[in-house]
Amino acid sequence: GEQVTAEPTQGAVTTGSITSVDFAKGTATFSGTVTKTGNPEYTERGFAYGTTPEPTINDNKVICEGNGASSFTCNVTGISAEKLYVRAFVTNVTGTVYGEVVSVSPSAPTVSTGNISNVDFTQGTATFTGSITNTGNPHYSERGFVYGTMSYPTIYDNKIVCSGTGVGTFTSTATGLPSEKIYMRAYATNSTGTVYGSNVNVEPTKPSISTTAISAIDVENNSVTFTGTITNAGNPHYIEKGFVYNTSDSKTPPTINDY
Repeated sequence: GEQVTAEPTQGAVTTGSITSVDFAKGTATFSGTVTKTGNPEYTERGFAYGTTPEPTINDNKVICEGNGASSFTCNVTGISAEKLYVRAFVTNVTGTVYGEVVSVSPSAPTVSTGNISNVDFTQGTATFTGSITNTGNPHYSERGFVYGTMSYPTIYDNKIVCSGTGVGTFTSTATGLPSEKIYMRAYATNSTGTVYGSNVNVEPTKPSISTTAISAIDVENNSVTFTGTITNAGNPHYIEKGFVYNTSDSKTPPTINDY
């Protein structure tokens, strides 16, 4: 009769999601689904992965137990803290076929800058506040505040490292601050780099004073009493208080350059 042929067929597999990723611990869970077992049925299934696109079984691979057309998962350890590429695969006598490439990357933490409080320019102290709303993946390795007299300070300026982990508010007392406008940002660092919160500032304030009255005028003795009221000591605290005066008919108010 006529000649009829048959040959082995390949299997087929799809790559699922990458879950439970912890770049700090180097662990993740890969998932995939065998949609065709091939003929003969595949002898091996699993995942190829690495830090370059389209990884193969000649790179890193993990073999997953099981057979038939079904979904499967594998827990993987030892991944590095950089972008990871994954493909599911099945192998039979025809060779190895792969699913689509799925990737996952480390993520930066999220940090916000709070306020600057308890400012004392006289003592050179203040309290800085910040907040971590996302620890990043891998978890941030350092958090704190950067500050200086120029806008948008970085970790290469003045910085305060704050202990602690996880999300939430953190504070620190800064010392040795100059008596001029100060800029501050909260920051957090992981393997992706350093991220900063918004730029906030605080600056010295002038004291407030009002002149109340001239009284007890004694022409014969050339004496008079001046009265004033300080309503705000300023920050830093005023270093001198008193009165200025002159006897000119000029409409220009007297200054410390007069008497």
